[in-house]
Amino acid sequence: SLSRDKAGARVDTALVTSTLRLSPLRPLGIGARVRYQHRDSRTNYFALNPAINDYGHVIEDGSFGVRERFGSAPYDADRLAVKGDASLRVVSGTQLAIEYEYERVEREQRARELTHDHRVRISLTTRKIPRTTVRLAYDLSDRGGSTFHRERDAIYYTAGPPDFLQPAIGTPLTSLSSFEQFDLADRRVHDANLRVNFQLGEIADLSLTGGGRDEDYDLRHGLQSVRAANANVELDVQPNSALDVYAYGTAEWRKRELGTIDSATFI
Repeated sequence: SLSRDKAGARVDTALVTSTLRLSPLRPLGIGARVRYQHRDSRTNYFALNPAINDYGHVIEDGSFGVRERFGSAPYDADRLAVKGDASLRVVSGTQLAIEYEYERVEREQRARELTHDHRVRISLTTRKIPRTTVRLAYDLSDRGGSTFHRERDAIYYTAGPPDFLQPAIGTPLTSLSSFEQFDLADRRVHDANLRVNFQLGEIADLSLTGGGRDEDYDLRHGLQSVRAANANVELDVQPNSALDVYAYGTAEWRKRELGTIDSATFI
């Protein structure tokens, strides 16, 4: 039972980007990039169920009624990213690269208005071993931001117009007052990976890659940490221009830690 057959959804996105590359010295390369994105969601849809004359999302488990949430929160945002990098040939066949990126995101409707991410990446690539390329890289990123104000998106979880009553327990409805969305929360990430490419004669290439990732979130409830590791092997054989044989294998380990509470406890 829907009040209309079209949501009338519209999202406008504007993107501006600029890149600069310089090589002041033969072994040194310097680069910079600025990227700005504006996202404007113009979806003004109220979920009204005419069968019971009530606002809310239609419950999809077969039961009668609606869930007290009249619409989805728009994801409007202004995103600015600034990146700088430098690469230096330290010795013949070996290159050291350093990157730094800063990203600032302002959101109009989310519980956290502002987040800022800092990311540093260091990589070392060498071809000193005959027919072999080795690349070792390490990333460190850190996210912070403004204070969480859950009333900013609570209106989208209310019973609907004309009163737009606030949820009775927690903000939004059925959510803990201390809950913070993990995509907005403070986060620190360590990421390291190694890649080795071998040229097996004139017709084949073998690639071995592996890495580990550690994510820590400053959260009391919800996603608290992610630990992951992976190993991959790729083999590409092309005996002639008409035949190409490719094989790939991977193994991955992942552990996620979640903070939960007893369902009878209210905070």
